[in-house]
Amino acid sequence: MDLFPTFKLCIAGTLLSASLGCATTQCTSALSRVKDAAVQAALSPETAVPLAAAGVVAATGWDNDISQWAGDRTPLFGSCANADIWSNYLLGGSRMTGTVTALAAYGARRKLELLGISVMTNAMNDAGVASLKRSSARLRPDASDRMSFPSAHASTAAGSAVIARRGAGYVRVSPAQKKALRMGASTMAAGTAWARVEARKHHVTDVLTGAAVGAFFGNFLCNLALPGIVGVSLTTLSDTSCYTVSFAFN
Repeated sequence: MDLFPTFKLCIAGTLLSASLGCATTQCTSALSRVKDAAVQAALSPETAVPLAAAGVVAATGWDNDISQWAGDRTPLFGSCANADIWSNYLLGGSRMTGTVTALAAYGARRKLELLGISVMTNAMNDAGVASLKRSSARLRPDASDRMSFPSAHASTAAGSAVIARRGAGYVRVSPAQKKALRMGASTMAAGTAWARVEARKHHVTDVLTGAAVGAFFGNFLCNLALPGIVGVSLTTLSDTSCYTVSFAFN
């Protein structure tokens, strides 16, 4: 059974659940809030810069050249095999950083908000990237399959980095420690993306676009939810292996 269409419906239902049961005026306000959150996320540097860079690389014809050079030289990781291994290590570190930042936030409510955003970001990333991979069917540099565009590793790492950077503002540490946390999250996300290029698993435009997708979803949900969540519910559909996370907003 193809579960992907069902999973997309679960994600759509999650987004719609924020405004169910409200009056017309309240729903209009909620939709306006969703629109504003999306626009701000699209214009954020974390989204706009890698997307613009992907456009430049594609337009200049450098995509294959840079990807080939990185796979041949492997300047950072030494070999394609090491790069592949490190891409998974760095992705795991990115996820852990986002989760630990959420757990370290002050107050149970803020922890719940950030953890909910983390779950939703990963779910939306999975659905969005899988859809793009299927529609683009781009051959990987190592010719292993046609799931190259965009990079799921880069997308997930970028989304986790956004949560860590935004969540750092709610952790009771010194300004220098907050800066170090944000820089560390960004570095791991960038390292994850570059490792996928050196491993010959992705072209440069794949990882840049993936990073933009992950940053968009992370910022969108932070913009939407961090002003205040007053309720959260989790529903698991065992027969379709999907889940929904529903939020009620202030």
